[in-house]
Amino acid sequence: GDTAWSAIDGYFEFEAASAGVQLNIKVEKLDYVTYQQAIVLEVGENSFNHALVPSVGNLVGYITDGYTGASIDSAIVILDGDTAWTAVDGYFEFESASAGDQFNIKVEKTYYITHQEVIVLEVGDNDYNLALSPNHGDLMGYVTDFASGIPLDTALVIVDGDTMETGLDGYYAFENIPVGEQLSMKVVRTHYADYLGFVELEMGENVANISLSANPGVLKGFIRDAITTTLLDSVNVILDGDTVMTAIDGYYEFENVMSGDQYALRAQKSGYVNYNEWILIEAGINVMDIDLVSSE
Repeated sequence: GDTAWSAIDGYFEFEAASAGVQLNIKVEKLDYVTYQQAIVLEVGENSFNHALVPSVGNLVGYITDGYTGASIDSAIVILDGDTAWTAVDGYFEFESASAGDQFNIKVEKTYYITHQEVIVLEVGDNDYNLALSPNHGDLMGYVTDFASGIPLDTALVIVDGDTMETGLDGYYAFENIPVGEQLSMKVVRTHYADYLGFVELEMGENVANISLSANPGVLKGFIRDAITTTLLDSVNVILDGDTVMTAIDGYYEFENVMSGDQYALRAQKSGYVNYNEWILIEAGINVMDIDLVSSE
C-alpha cells in the first residue's frame, strides 16, 4: 500500500520496511506493461532493479502512387479515430498506440481509391507502407482537319461538362478525370461539323486524337430584272473574290463556302445598277435570289 515515484534517474526508495515478511511489489508506468511480484526483504538495504517492457507501438510509413510510385502528400491516414496527414515525401506517423491491440486503419486521398484494413501493432516501431491505387486518369490529344491533317486551334473540347480550348498546335489536355466511367465528349469549332462521342478512361495517360470534317455551305439563287422579273444570264456574281456567271436561266451557285462567316456578295451586269450585300453563310444550302435594278 505504500507508494513511491521514481526520480528522473529512475531511482526509488522505501525505508524501514519489515524484514523477513513477504511483500507484494507493483511497478506501473503509462505506456509500459505493469510488473508485480512477491518479495521478501532482508535486514539492511535490498536492491530491486527492473526493466519495464513498453506496452505501446509506433506506426510509421510512406504513402505512394500505385501507378507512378511518386510520393503522395496530404493523404489522410486515420488510425481508430486519430488522424495524421502525410508530408511532402508521403511520410506519416502515429506514436504510443497500444501494442497487441487491433486497429482500423484508413487511408484516403482525392483521386485515389480509399484503402482500409485491420492491423495489429507490435511493441516498438511498426512499418506501414502503402501504394494507393489511382481512380483517375488524364485525357489528351490533338484536334486536326480531317482532309488536310492541319492542327485546328480554338476548337472547344468538352468532356462531361468540362471545357478546354485547343492551342495553336491543336493540343488539349484534361487532368484528373474519373476512370472506368463512360463520359460524353464533344468537339466544336467554327466551319466544322461537331464531333460527338464517348470516352472511358483508364489509369494514367489516355490519348484521343480527333479529326473534324469541314462543314461548308452552298450559296445559290436566281438573278432577275427587278421590274419585269425576267431571269438574267451573263451576270457576274462575286463572292469575296470568287466569281461565277449566271446561266441562261439566271441561276448561279457557289459550292464549298466556309460556313459561319460573313461574305461580300456582288452582282454586276451591263445596263443594271451594281448589287452589293453582306451575307452570312451557314452550313448547308443558302439561297439568295437577287433583283437587279435597271440603270436606264
